[in-house]
Amino acid sequence: MANTEDFISRYIDYTSAYESPTEFFYWSCVAGISATLRDNCYMLLGDTRVYPNVYILIVARPAMRKAKPLNSTIELLKNINNTKIIEGRTSIQAVIQRLGEVERLKNGITINGASGLIFSEEISAMFTEDEATIPVLTDLYDFKSSYTSSLVSRGTTKLTNVVITMLGASNEELLKPIFNNRAIYGGLLSRCLIVYGDKVRHRNSLVYEESKKYDPKPLQEGLRKIAGLKGYFRLTEEAKLYYDQWYHNVCPELEKKGSVTGADGRIHTNVLKLAMITAVSARCELTVTKEDVMVAIENCQSLFVNYRRLTLGSGKSKEAEPTVIILKALWESPEHKLTRKELMYKCWADVSDDTLTLVEKTLVTAGLITIIEGKSGVQTFQLQEAAIKFFKEGG
Repeated sequence: MANTEDFISRYIDYTSAYESPTEFFYWSCVAGISATLRDNCYMLLGDTRVYPNVYILIVARPAMRKAKPLNSTIELLKNINNTKIIEGRTSIQAVIQRLGEVERLKNGITINGASGLIFSEEISAMFTEDEATIPVLTDLYDFKSSYTSSLVSRGTTKLTNVVITMLGASNEELLKPIFNNRAIYGGLLSRCLIVYGDKVRHRNSLVYEESKKYDPKPLQEGLRKIAGLKGYFRLTEEAKLYYDQWYHNVCPELEKKGSVTGADGRIHTNVLKLAMITAVSARCELTVTKEDVMVAIENCQSLFVNYRRLTLGSGKSKEAEPTVIILKALWESPEHKLTRKELMYKCWADVSDDTLTLVEKTLVTAGLITIIEGKSGVQTFQLQEAAIKFFKEGG
C-alpha cells in the first residue's frame, strides 16, 4: 500500500498471509473504525447529524474464510474497550437493554452511552425469531438523540445518542429468511453495505508462517488514537464540489433505475460515512478531502451490483448479462475503447470487478475485444471488428 500511515492499509498488510479475500479485511476494518468512532464524531448537513456508523454484511459460500477478517477486527476492538460489543445469540430487545446499561469491565474501564457494535460470524443465527428485529434494526441505523423502548416483559428502556454499527457474515441461502420482503421494502437492505467474495486471494497453509512477526501493538495504538477523536467532520471546498457534482449528476441516474432494494437512493449517505472513515484511516483527522470522497464513491459503487445479486439469486448464467453490458458500454464509447477503470465506472451498477475478470477472457477468446496493457499496468479494453459489425447490424 502506498500510504504506510493509513490504518486500513496497515491492517490489510498485517493480515496479508491469510487466504480470506482482501475485500473482507477491508470492509471488516471499516466497521472496526466505525465502531471505534461511536458517537464521538459526526458530520453536519444543515442541522442533521450524520455519524460514520455502517451496517456491513459479508456474503460468501461456506469455506470462504469469512471468520478470520471479522475476528481479527473484533480482537482489536476488545483491546481498545471504548464501545459495547454485542455478540452471540440474542434478541433485538436484549440489544436495546444492553445499550441502555453502563458496562463495567474487569480492568475498571466503564463504557457508557448507547453506542455499540452488533457482531456475528453468522448473522442468521444471531437473532431469535422476532418480527420486531427488522424494523428496529432499520430504525436504529440513523442517529437518535433519544430512543425509548417499552415492553411489558422488560419495562421501559431509554437510550440517548444511539449510534449502532453492525458487522456480520453469512451465505446467500441463510440470508434469505432475513432479507425477505420486509427487509427489502422496509429499507434494511438499502442501509447495508453488501460485500461478496468469490475466491480466496491465495493459498497458504500457514505452517511456515512465523508467529513472532505478528505484533498487534502498532495497530492497537493506531486504533486507540482514533478512539481519542472528538468533534465534527469538515469537508474541504474541493471535497464539497466533487461530492455535490456527483450527487447532482450521478445519483439521479441511479434513482431512475428504481431498484426494489432502494440502495440507489441511499448510496450518497453511505458515501459520506465511508469518506469520514477513509479520512480517519488515512490521517487520523476530521477533515475530509476530495480524495477521501473519491475513494468512498469508488468503493461504495463497487458494491452496488451485490444488491441485485442478493435479491435475484443465481438465476441464469452469471456471465451472460454482464457480457452484454460490457460490450454495449464499449460500443457506445468514443473509438469503442475504455480503460478498465472507465469501464467499471460506466458499468458499476451491473458488473463487479470480479465478474469483469471472469468474462474478459471469454470475450478475448471469442475475438470480441482485445486488452491492451499500458504504462503503470493500465488496461484498455478495445472492441474488435466482429463485435462492431454485430452492433452496426442492429444486434
